[in-house]
Amino acid sequence: MACAQGHEFNFADGTCCSTLNSLLTKLRSTDEKTIAPYIKRGDISKWIGDALSKKTLASQLSKAKDKKEIINLLKNHIDGKKGNIMKDKYKDDLLAPGHRTCAGCGASIAARQILKALGKNVVICNATGCLEVTTSQYPLTSWKVPWIHVTFENAASVASGVREALDAQGKEDVTVVAIGGDGGMLDIGFRAFSGALERNHNILMICYDNEAYMNTGVQRSGSTPWLASTTTTPAGIASKGKEQWKKDVPTIAAAHHIPYVATASIGYPQDLEKKIKKALSIKGAKYLHIHSPCPVGWNFDSMKTIEIAKDAVESKMWALFEIEDGVKTLSRTPKGTPVSKYMKAQKRFKHLTDIDIAEYQKRVDDLFKKEFDI
Repeated sequence: MACAQGHEFNFADGTCCSTLNSLLTKLRSTDEKTIAPYIKRGDISKWIGDALSKKTLASQLSKAKDKKEIINLLKNHIDGKKGNIMKDKYKDDLLAPGHRTCAGCGASIAARQILKALGKNVVICNATGCLEVTTSQYPLTSWKVPWIHVTFENAASVASGVREALDAQGKEDVTVVAIGGDGGMLDIGFRAFSGALERNHNILMICYDNEAYMNTGVQRSGSTPWLASTTTTPAGIASKGKEQWKKDVPTIAAAHHIPYVATASIGYPQDLEKKIKKALSIKGAKYLHIHSPCPVGWNFDSMKTIEIAKDAVESKMWALFEIEDGVKTLSRTPKGTPVSKYMKAQKRFKHLTDIDIAEYQKRVDDLFKKEFDI
């Protein structure tokens, strides 16, 4: 997960490596007399302030006897020599840190969760989009598995070809995945996506849905929600945002009579991982649709990505379900959080009045009741 500064979290207590490095610089340039009273009282964390978000490291620092010991504790924390760190725990992550996604990017969080569930025996066919351009800038890559960059429109076609080639080599145990955003997979790439589903190719297709063409400037997509403001559906005097309801791609995918379709959210990683592993156990075409909030395109605080992802589920704006052999089952019963809580955290909905939101609430409730009788 990215911190507010856009760096990967390296520590279990939520502090990030960049913050601690900055803290070390500040500490070294500070006179011993300035921090001596804090050391004496055992509350050096108060001098440090908001750099520490949890108590683990703060507790260690409170026992330090002088400035030198504090510096060594911080250095050890950063270097991974000792202390409560996540470095060893995440050394096997298959999406390496240091990529160029925005702070709080839902797509990169989704990619880490996906790869954790998939494992190493996989070939990824990645459509052009945010995830591709930020993780593969030549000559670097964040992918620790076989990975192919393909164009917007043909990720599913390339994945079908890779599947056939591997099968011809007797490598039927290798998982093949086609992944892309809602623009690349569900609009521009829809023909290839539909074709692979209809052929029932033994591949897993995944959409990380950030609900607009984020890579090219936040233009609306078929997956953009009703009344959301984008650069091509700007809210103003003549418009209240996108006029159409969000495209129901999971239902469209299920209409191809494939064995497994599911939705997921980065706010509920255990559910996501469980569904990927179930998909891997099924032969034939599988489709997973993952809700991936975008701080830049939706215009919200980058520290609230997971909170907003959860609010989408709990407010019924995003349903978690599975469709197995045509039978739809709800995976999580929402708490009934008002859609207003979800919407008011995002500036793409800031133009909506209370009347608009009330109408939205009714439509969401009616649709949910129709689909799941809840």
